[in-house]
Amino acid sequence: MRFFDQDSGLSKYGAILFDLTLLNFIVLTISILTFGLGFGAAVTAMMFSIDRTLFEGRGYALKNFTKSFKRNWKQASAVWGLSYALIGLSRFAIELFSQMEGALSSLTIVYFAVIIEVIFILIYALPTLALIDIKLKPLIQQAFVLSHKHIWVTLICTGLIGLGGYMTFELHGIFLLFLLSGLGVVIDQFVIRTVLIKYLTDEQNKLCFQTPSMP
Repeated sequence: MRFFDQDSGLSKYGAILFDLTLLNFIVLTISILTFGLGFGAAVTAMMFSIDRTLFEGRGYALKNFTKSFKRNWKQASAVWGLSYALIGLSRFAIELFSQMEGALSSLTIVYFAVIIEVIFILIYALPTLALIDIKLKPLIQQAFVLSHKHIWVTLICTGLIGLGGYMTFELHGIFLLFLLSGLGVVIDQFVIRTVLIKYLTDEQNKLCFQTPSMP
């Protein structure tokens, strides 16, 4: 048996593992060099590369990543920057109001809900940007609607993100070496392949949102 043939299963899985490790490293590097500001654009490009390279078998991981990053970095950075600001302000408010008594302390629930809602929107907004060109306002609106319409998919992805964060920051930082790309594969399967693909149609070589026909 030729284990090291290019067509062998060992070689194929080895290539997939290499691509995922490379993408994870690139996202981490961009995030560190940009002090976290480039994280949204890097994740969006990673999602595009995973979907195009691993699931469609088209092109190379690095080339697809670069293509998407150049195309989407403005929109993705805007989405991530807005989300980062909202999460930061909400965390500050939670710490502030949690120290108070009475009705003001109950506001921590409101700001905690804001954080959850932002995470919900990000789960759909960044993969959507990886697939199509769309303006910021309809992107956020669409992500909000889909995150609630497909709430079970949203909750599964949110739970897996939380689990990944716990494993990385509470158990061992070694998980960070493959956490992001691993979550990217999961979100690709759940969000892109299960949900978003139903709302996309190829019309005149341009992908756009369409409401799926009812049975």
